Formats: sequence, C-alpha cells, structure tokens
Amino acid sequence: MADLCAMTGPIPRRSRLGRRGLLALGLAVGAALLAPRVSPWLQAKRAPAPRLRPDPALPGFRRRDGLAATALPPAFAGLGQRAAPVPEGVLCAWLFPSGLPAGRVPVAVFTDINCPHCRVMEPWLAELSADRVALSWHDMPLLGPASAAGARAI
Repeated sequence: MADLCAMTGPIPRRSRLGRRGLLALGLAVGAALLAPRVSPWLQAKRAPAPRLRPDPALPGFRRRDGLAATALPPAFAGLGQRAAPVPEGVLCAWLFPSGLPAGRVPVAVFTDINCPHCRVMEPWLAELSADRVALSWHDMPLLGPASAAGARAI
C-alpha cells in the first residue's frame, strides 16, 4: 500500500484560475472562434444600401452607381468575345419570350449545369410564389465544354 502512494506522487494543488477564471477563459476562446464567422455578418449589417439609378437604355431596370470602372478582373472571364449590342427595346422580349406578366416581378435566371451556386439557388427560386414572381430560365454554360454539352442536353 505504501508503494502505491509513492508511485502516484503528491496530490496536485488546485488551479489558481478557479471557476470564474475558467468561465472567462472559455468565453474568450469561444469569442475568438466565433469572431471570423460573425464579423462579415456585422459588416454587412453596417454597410449602406447600394445606390441605384434608373438605366436610360433599359426602361424598368436600375444600375448601381460607382461600378463603371474597376481594377478587378472581369467576373465572366470565360465569355470570350463581346456580343453585339442589344437593340433598344428587345432585351425584355429576348429574356421573357412569353411576355412580361402584369402584376408579377419578372426575373431572368441564368444557370450553368456545373455551377455549385446554381444548384443551391435553383430550388430556392422554384419555391418562389408564382403569383408574385415570373421566372424565365436560361442556360449560360460558362464552366467549360462539359457545361456546354449539359446545356445542349437539357
């Protein structure tokens, strides 16, 4: 029995932190872990709403101020050559071939079969109220030959 006590050594002293110290340490660690997730949400809440102005070339559409020039690369780098300008007044006819519905918000949705964001958004958009929103779906294969083949297959 004496040998057993000698093997275990002296009884360790209690930590100096105590319960309050451990609670404070736990809260500090939790705050440090949550800060990267909460910070973007707080920044988005404090950000001012974008300023929009009517687009004279497209009646009924609005354009964001301050986006005329940017130092960033284009978002749709895979589009290739620039398309011919759209004649005035035919854009809505191209986007909504069945016409603009009265009393509903027209929404043109562009998707790519290989786009992970499109897979998330499509079910959400499909659940929108049909009496309030008119959806017009368009394939826009931007992510390579597999996307183009998928768009042709649909």
